[in-house]
Amino acid sequence: MNLTVQSGNISVGPAQPAGQQINNIYLVNSNESFSVSVKPIDSVTQLPLGHVQWGTWRWTSNVTLYTLPSFNRQGFLVTNGSSRTNANLTAVAVTITNLGINGTGMFMLNICLSSSNNQYNIMVLSSAILVANDKSIIATDPQGFSSNITSQGNFDALNASNQLEITRALLYNYLLSIGMPLISDMILVKGGSSTIVALFEVDPLPSNVATAVSTLLSNPNAVSSLTFVSVNINTRSYSVPDSSSNNTNSSGDSGSNNLPIILEVTIPVGTALVAAIAAIIAYVVYTKLAAANSVAPMANAASLSTSNVELIQHQPFSFTASSAHPLNVHVTTLFNPSPSTATQPYLIPIQ
Repeated sequence: MNLTVQSGNISVGPAQPAGQQINNIYLVNSNESFSVSVKPIDSVTQLPLGHVQWGTWRWTSNVTLYTLPSFNRQGFLVTNGSSRTNANLTAVAVTITNLGINGTGMFMLNICLSSSNNQYNIMVLSSAILVANDKSIIATDPQGFSSNITSQGNFDALNASNQLEITRALLYNYLLSIGMPLISDMILVKGGSSTIVALFEVDPLPSNVATAVSTLLSNPNAVSSLTFVSVNINTRSYSVPDSSSNNTNSSGDSGSNNLPIILEVTIPVGTALVAAIAAIIAYVVYTKLAAANSVAPMANAASLSTSNVELIQHQPFSFTASSAHPLNVHVTTLFNPSPSTATQPYLIPIQ
C-alpha cells in the first residue's frame, strides 16, 4: 500500500538570528576595560547558529548604556580607538573589546550587531554590571551575605521575559539612592511560588542604615515588579507595616501617621517586660516614701484656735504668740504620726 501526503505551501524565508551574551561581566572598576561576547542564535528555536559569518560580509557593533525605567546612575560608556568587533569563527561568537564605564552603581549595555551587507541585525541586552571604585573590597560570594529583602514577585515570569537582570539593577540602584551602604554584589533567587529574595551585604558600621531601612519600608512598591514584604539587614529583621493600622488621631492630624513604623522582631520581649516591672516597683516605693515624709492635711485655717492646738499637743510641744504678729502661732515641734523635732519653725495662721 502506498500513501501519498500532500502538504500546503510552505514559505521559507531567511533566518532571523537573535543574540545571547556568553561572558557575563558582573563586577568591574570604574573605567576598567572589559570585553563582551555575543553568540548568534536562532530567534525561534533559541539554538546556536552553525556559523557566525557567511560570505564576505562582517559584523559591526554599536554599544550604548541601557536606560533603566528608573534609578539610573550617573555614568557614561568609555570607548577608545582600540575597541574592536571581532568574529570568532571557532567559538561562533562576536566579541566587542576594550569597553569601560565611568561611574558607580549597576549598569546594563545595549549591544547592537549589524552585518555589513545590512541583512542581519541582532539586539542584545547585557547582564547587569556592578561598577565600583575598588572592586577588591566588594563581596561577591552569596554564601557570606547576611542581608536580604523578600518581595512579592513572579521570579519565573521575570526570567522568561528577560526582565530579571533589569529588576536586579533597579533594586541595587534604589538601595544606593536611599543611602544603603552596600559592600557587595546582589543576586536574586526564587523564594516561593510568588516571592523573590535579594541577597547582599551591608556595611555594619555606618549610622545611616536605620534611615535607609525606614525609607525602604515606607515605600514597599518603590521598585517595579516587586513589593517589599520583609527586610533583614545584618541579621536584624524588619517587617513592612500594615497600612490599615495607620489610623488618624483624635485631633485629625494624619501627617504623623504617615511616618514609617519599623518593627524590630529581634528585640527580646523579656527585656521590655523586666523594664516595665522595674518601673512599677520604683513607683510604689516612691509613693510610700513620699507618704511617710509628708505632713497630714490640716484643718481649715479659719477654724483653728488655741484650744485646737492644745488638743493635739504632745511633749515636747509648745507655742508662742508674737505681739507683733498676734495671729501667728510659732510651732517648734511637729509630729506625724509620732513626735519628731521640726527641722525649722512652722507658722500656722490663726484667724
